[in-house]
Amino acid sequence: MVGCRRRRAGRHQKSGRRRSAGRCGWPVPRTSTGPQPAARNARRPAPATAPSPETGDLEYLRTFKFEDLTFRGTIEYRSSCCQPLSEALTVAAFHAGLKEKLYELKEIIENDEVIYSHGFNASELQKLLSKQKLPEYIDEKAVERQLIRILDLSSEGLVQRGLGEEKLLAPLYERVRRHTNPARTMVDGIKNGIPIDSYIRQYAAI
Repeated sequence: MVGCRRRRAGRHQKSGRRRSAGRCGWPVPRTSTGPQPAARNARRPAPATAPSPETGDLEYLRTFKFEDLTFRGTIEYRSSCCQPLSEALTVAAFHAGLKEKLYELKEIIENDEVIYSHGFNASELQKLLSKQKLPEYIDEKAVERQLIRILDLSSEGLVQRGLGEEKLLAPLYERVRRHTNPARTMVDGIKNGIPIDSYIRQYAAI
């Protein structure tokens, strides 16, 4: 759908000592080992209203990256397939919505019978699914239904945020219904004689 690959977050560290996390998940030692001021441990008051997106936020947008806070307490940078420019916010919106519905998402994945219930481990599934055609044992209509469930869950999470971001998922719904994505559309088009520069112009348009 979005063409990105996720890896499961790791388990809690066995050590009870807390460590701060820096870029790319590397632990950063604390600069002070003495007692921390009470003010540092005090809870900050929650903002009265959720912050609204601003045009200036686009300066910090990484269309091919997103940050993942793991259960180990580290921050990791994951790659996402770069989207057509006019749909650049689909990946960020998709993950932001799912972040609000992690328990429901976990339930969907744990009870999945479309992809994860055929005896293949994660490495084997990666090889099977990293191809232009799905394996024969996978029912594409079942995949479509499962993806719609996950998209609906993300949409619910975005609605819950109350910022109107759910409309950014529209391109993903369309891809699911057509059983395609921008990369597959381009590959199929090139095979049928459509020049690659036409897709470059199409995907670069705003």
